[in-house]
Amino acid sequence: MSCRFTEGDLVNYAQRFAKEHWDREFDIRIELVNRNWRRKLASYHYNKKTGDKFIRMSKVVNKRYSNEEVLKCLLHEMVHWELHTIGKPFRDDSKEFVEECVRVGASFSKTKAAQSAFNSYSKQFNK
Repeated sequence: MSCRFTEGDLVNYAQRFAKEHWDREFDIRIELVNRNWRRKLASYHYNKKTGDKFIRMSKVVNKRYSNEEVLKCLLHEMVHWELHTIGKPFRDDSKEFVEECVRVGASFSKTKAAQSAFNSYSKQFNK
């Protein structure tokens, strides 16, 4: 485990993912902070007043996960960014969000609402 990606590393992966999955440029910033979050791996932020969008991740938290897990988490936050940018629902429990995470291979939030949305989505294929 013990992922040690820098902001630059994460931006490079984000640029690659944006091109690969949505054929577009990654146009927001990534903040890598030194906070020891207990309940999240990362977060997508949007300031309604300024229009500023960014993804925040934690160096401390990332060290507890493998490179692959951190990249799937980055991709999850990028799904929020992509859907928000194109005007589609982008909450963890929206059908559109679940579908896009499945399509690109992103991780899912462990919240009850997100897991319920994922289970509902999965049931339609297991009938």
